[in-house]
Parts: sequence; C-alpha cells; structure tokens
Amino acid sequence: VIGALGQLIEREGIDDDLLVIAGDNLISFSIGDFLDEFEAHGAPTIAAYDIGSRERATAYGLLELDGDRVVDFEEKPDDPPSTLVSIACYAFPADALAFEEYLAGDNNPDEPGWFVQWLQANRPVYAYTFDGAWFDIGTAEGYLETVAWALDGERAIEPGATVANSSIGDDVHVMDGATIENATVERSVVFPDVTIENATVTGSLVDEDAHVATDLDGALVGAHTKLPNGN
Repeated sequence: VIGALGQLIEREGIDDDLLVIAGDNLISFSIGDFLDEFEAHGAPTIAAYDIGSRERATAYGLLELDGDRVVDFEEKPDDPPSTLVSIACYAFPADALAFEEYLAGDNNPDEPGWFVQWLQANRPVYAYTFDGAWFDIGTAEGYLETVAWALDGERAIEPGATVANSSIGDDVHVMDGATIENATVERSVVFPDVTIENATVTGSLVDEDAHVATDLDGALVGAHTKLPNGN
C-alpha cells in the first residue's frame, strides 16, 4: 500500500495535504471533524478507536497517547498492553509525504501502519479518538458484525426474495431474487439469486447465484458455486 501511495503521489504530482482512508472501514464519525482536528494540529493525524479486546488489537496498529499526541505506535504487536488502535484513517500534511525516504530505508512497503510507526519516531503525530461505531469489513466476521449492527437485531428479507417453509433468524439479510426453501438461516447474508434448500446455514456469506443444499457454518460461498447435498 505504501509503495502504491508513493507511486500515486509521484504520478499525479501531488504536493498538497493528503487524506487516506482504507476502503474496508465503516466509520461513524464525521470526516469533517477529523479534518478539523488535523488542521488544528498542522501535523500527521490518525483516527483511533478502543477496540475493547487485546486479542483483536494484535491485528492493528497500537497507540499510546499523551493527551492527543501519539508517544508510541506499534504495528500489530504480539502482546498489546492496551486496546487503543489505529483504524487506517490518516491525514498527512504535504511535508510529511516522505514515502520515498521511507521506502529507501528498506522499510515495510505494505501496511500503512508501518509508515505511521516510522513517522511517529521522527516527528509529532496526533490521534483523533472517537466513540461510536467502527467496523473493519475486510473480514467475513467483521462484515457479519456490521450487518448485525445495521439490522439492530432484526432481519431483512427483500420483497423480491422467496422464503418457504423456512426459519430465518435475526441478523440475516436475504436479498432480491434469493430463494430459501425448507431451510434454516442464522446470522448470514444471502446475496441476489441464491438458492438455499434443505440446509442449515449459520454465520455465512453466500454470494450471488450460488446453490446451497448442504449445511454450512462460518462459510464463504463464492458466486455461482454449487454445493449439493453430500449425503
């Protein structure tokens, strides 16, 4: 990602402040408020969230703050001492776009958090800490958590879906054109034109035009996949 950002900046001739937000973020705070904080500091600013779980914190960049200044940043620690993490929402002033210098030092060219860790060791970096909702929808579990949050304990069956002789639990979204017959579906997302029959599907994502006739738990089913009854 950092290598690609460096190439983008060079190709487009970007010499202004830069806002970078990972596309797999679902955030509840105002981007305008975040940018106001960035402009007030006039320094690199990152969004921070208390994820509430040290186990989950191992997958993110961990922050230690003094007020709102980042005094330590560790990307994906094995044993995080806290649960305050960076959520891949960054604002950089033009003079902090030192990607070429960073990459020339044989640093990690991928995760943006490694660049932030390097940057924090060389200049002041600040955090915009927020409450409310945040989800990383880049994983199946994160996607399902986001759907559950959006549905707020309910289920959503679109008007164009067909459900017959079936049990549809909470936190389930059944999209238009899907057909569910003689089945049980719990905490899952059923995409358009899917058929589920004679099966129990739990905690799964079933992509469009798939045909499922066998039990699934925690599955990712690709589009147009056929899963017949294995009995």
